[in-house]
Amino acid sequence: MKRSAATRRMSRALEAQISTSRERMTEINQQREVCRSGPRAGTPPIEGGRQVVDLRLLGEASTLKNQLAQIG
Repeated sequence: MKRSAATRRMSRALEAQISTSRERMTEINQQREVCRSGPRAGTPPIEGGRQVVDLRLLGEASTLKNQLAQIG
Protein backbone atom coordinates (compact mmCIF):
# COMPACT_ATOMS: atom_id res chain seq x y z
CA MET A 1 0.00 0.00 0.00
CA LYS A 2 1.47 3.33 -1.05
CA ARG A 3 1.51 6.27 1.32
CA SER A 4 0.49 9.57 -0.13
CA ALA A 5 2.84 12.54 -0.07
CA ALA A 6 0.62 14.27 2.49
CA THR A 7 0.74 11.23 4.78
CA ARG A 8 4.53 11.09 4.52
CA ARG A 9 4.80 14.81 5.33
CA MET A 10 2.50 14.40 8.31
CA SER A 11 4.48 11.40 9.48
CA ARG A 12 7.77 13.34 9.25
CA ALA A 13 6.24 16.30 11.08
CA LEU A 14 5.01 14.02 13.87
CA GLU A 15 8.40 12.32 14.12
CA ALA A 16 10.05 15.73 14.41
CA GLN A 17 7.61 16.73 17.17
CA ILE A 18 8.29 13.48 19.01
CA SER A 19 12.03 14.04 18.75
CA THR A 20 11.72 17.61 20.01
CA SER A 21 9.50 16.47 22.87
CA ARG A 22 11.97 13.76 23.87
CA GLU A 23 14.84 16.26 23.88
CA ARG A 24 12.82 18.67 26.02
CA MET A 25 11.87 15.86 28.40
CA THR A 26 15.55 14.93 28.75
CA GLU A 27 16.44 18.56 29.55
CA ILE A 28 13.67 18.78 32.14
CA ASN A 29 14.78 15.53 33.75
CA GLN A 30 18.35 16.82 33.97
CA GLN A 31 17.15 20.06 35.57
CA ARG A 32 15.04 18.05 38.02
CA GLU A 33 18.06 15.98 39.03
CA VAL A 34 20.11 19.13 39.59
CA CYS A 35 17.34 20.52 41.79
CA ARG A 36 17.10 17.27 43.73
CA SER A 37 20.83 17.01 44.35
CA GLY A 38 21.33 20.72 45.13
CA PRO A 39 20.03 20.84 48.71
CA ARG A 40 21.76 17.60 49.68
CA ALA A 41 25.06 18.70 48.20
CA GLY A 42 24.94 22.08 49.97
CA THR A 43 25.20 23.96 46.71
CA PRO A 44 28.32 26.14 46.86
CA PRO A 45 26.74 29.46 45.76
CA ILE A 46 24.11 29.24 48.47
CA GLU A 47 26.61 28.12 51.08
CA GLY A 48 29.00 30.92 50.16
CA GLY A 49 26.22 33.48 50.42
CA ARG A 50 25.17 32.12 53.78
CA GLN A 51 28.72 32.44 55.09
CA VAL A 52 28.94 36.05 53.93
CA VAL A 53 25.68 36.88 55.70
CA ASP A 54 26.86 35.10 58.86
CA LEU A 55 30.10 37.10 58.91
CA ARG A 56 28.23 40.37 58.41
CA LEU A 57 25.83 39.55 61.23
CA LEU A 58 28.71 38.65 63.54
CA GLY A 59 30.39 41.94 62.71
CA GLU A 60 27.22 43.92 63.37
CA ALA A 61 26.63 42.07 66.64
CA SER A 62 30.18 42.86 67.74
CA THR A 63 29.74 46.53 66.85
CA LEU A 64 26.48 46.70 68.82
CA LYS A 65 28.11 45.05 71.85
CA ASN A 66 30.92 47.60 71.73
CA GLN A 67 28.43 50.45 71.51
CA LEU A 68 26.46 49.07 74.47
CA ALA A 69 29.66 48.74 76.50
CA GLN A 70 30.57 52.36 75.73
CA ILE A 71 27.09 53.57 76.68
CA GLY A 72 27.12 51.54 79.89
